[in-house]
Amino acid sequence: MLLLELYDNLTEERMLQDSLRIEQIARKYYENYRKNCGMYGWDTSIRIDFMIVACASFHGLDIVYSADNKTLHSKPAMKSYNEINLSEDLRTPNLLTYEDLL
Repeated sequence: MLLLELYDNLTEERMLQDSLRIEQIARKYYENYRKNCGMYGWDTSIRIDFMIVACASFHGLDIVYSADNKTLHSKPAMKSYNEINLSEDLRTPNLLTYEDLL
């Protein structure tokens, strides 16, 4: 409960909004991901993962925590974030697991 209370205090009044630009970045991640032998289709959880990373990159966040090792932390996805963010002059956040947080 203490951790949830701390989270609420840190994120209060801090909702990040989706935008057309964030979706464009996420789609670029996906196109690059497929070129790098990524196997998931756009209409799977990969779309949500790419939107999360695109939003974090666009807003300059430092860290994204996720337990999703199959998609968000996969090698093709990581390569895509880095390549697209470099071309878009964005900084890729550190992608960490919940175990790292604990």
